[in-house]
Amino acid sequence: MLEARDFPVARLARSLEISADVLRAGLPEPLGRGATRALDAALAGLAAGSREIV
Repeated sequence: MLEARDFPVARLARSLEISADVLRAGLPEPLGRGATRALDAALAGLAAGSREIV
């Protein structure tokens, strides 16, 4: 759906990576790890070409 609307998917992926890095660096464990699970899952979905990101 994002690609069909000419959304810059590569830019979204990079933004997710940066966001996860910032959270990991700024939050103590295990909170940092927990906070980045959704971002990591979304990034994995983008990398796999998933139509559904949870």
